[in-house]
Amino acid sequence: MGAAASTVDIDECRALTGSRFNEKVYQCYADKGTKLLSAETLQRLEAIEYDVYLTHDSDTFDVSAPNDSKISRVLEGLKQKNIKTWFDGEHKEPDIATKINKSQVAIVFMTEIYQNGINHENDENKCKIEYNLISKSMSEDRIIPVILDAAMRDNKSWSSPYMDFVDESNHSQFLDILLLSLHKMIIPISEWKNNEEKEQLKHNNQEIEIETEKNSLSFDEITRREREIISRASLPPTKNYSGKYNKLEGHNEAVISVTIAENGDIFSGSEESIIRQYKKNEEKYDCVKTFTSHSDYISCIMLYSSDILISASADSTLKIWVISSGKLSTTLTGHTDGIRCAIILTNGSVLSGGNDAVIRQWDVKNDKLVNTISGATGYITCLVEVRESIVLAGEAGQGTIRVYNISTNQMLQELIGHEPHAW
Repeated sequence: MGAAASTVDIDECRALTGSRFNEKVYQCYADKGTKLLSAETLQRLEAIEYDVYLTHDSDTFDVSAPNDSKISRVLEGLKQKNIKTWFDGEHKEPDIATKINKSQVAIVFMTEIYQNGINHENDENKCKIEYNLISKSMSEDRIIPVILDAAMRDNKSWSSPYMDFVDESNHSQFLDILLLSLHKMIIPISEWKNNEEKEQLKHNNQEIEIETEKNSLSFDEITRREREIISRASLPPTKNYSGKYNKLEGHNEAVISVTIAENGDIFSGSEESIIRQYKKNEEKYDCVKTFTSHSDYISCIMLYSSDILISASADSTLKIWVISSGKLSTTLTGHTDGIRCAIILTNGSVLSGGNDAVIRQWDVKNDKLVNTISGATGYITCLVEVRESIVLAGEAGQGTIRVYNISTNQMLQELIGHEPHAW
């Protein structure tokens, strides 16, 4: 790369890597604060051939041995998920440094033997050599210690969290947790290649110009264009009982959210930060009430009960309103950026998500935040309750849908495929 800059932004990275560019890989490795990728990291990514490098305490590998049986289960589980591995027990490669440098992360199967090897006086000890090479090649957050011996639990020398695989009977649960951790750390190489094939297909179909224009739009620009197409200054026509159509007027900017009460009243929220209530009056709907307190556009409105309305806004707040009086009851704060979506769960609590990439759960009866679910890497654009405690969350930028158990705050699965956003 010669005298290239020490960091590159997403557009520079796309230009440098061409058809090999993958936005999810960039987002995964870019600095979370500056959103920039170091030139050193980019150079390393260009050489990546393996997702995971795995190391254990022996030069041999026997699946009938207790610890090797556990390792075998891990290898099988990773390969089933198209995670490309390089395991020192399966290969007799003299140049292991190259294999380590060409891997995204490392899993170190820790036993007493392995730890003793790391601390051995002999610098030629196999475990010591491998661990030192891994530590030199990878940052601490890309090394996953997996404990195989009970004696290794709560080891004071661990400077980072370890994963416990002492009990092989829990192998399914362990693999689920391991895969969830890996998906937060890496984008599997199989997906990089799929991206290359897609880019090549676009080139063959002469679609590059269209895609470039699309990708040059920021997420907010795309969102605003769609909002302008959806509505400007009025709600869509609403059919009344006589068979005619009405146009509900009153908003001066685009309408973004609408909900209908059981009694037929219509509530709408717009870019002008106002909620309007429309009530049917013979052959037409009249605006009978306005709710004003938000300072940015209304992204979502929900009826909590016949007399309670909840709104979410790009001003990063949720507000609870008393419909009969039109007065604000409570403002819920906690999000650090605009809210894009909110839903009422079957248990009566409310979930919200937005630009801060965090899902928050609210006890609206007691006006308090009760849970925070982190882990997303892009805007939370939509939320769906599948069943009690199980929620789907769509993300912008990453094009992913994550499945969460909100009672344990555990991400159960990541569904990948949307480009560029999951709505």
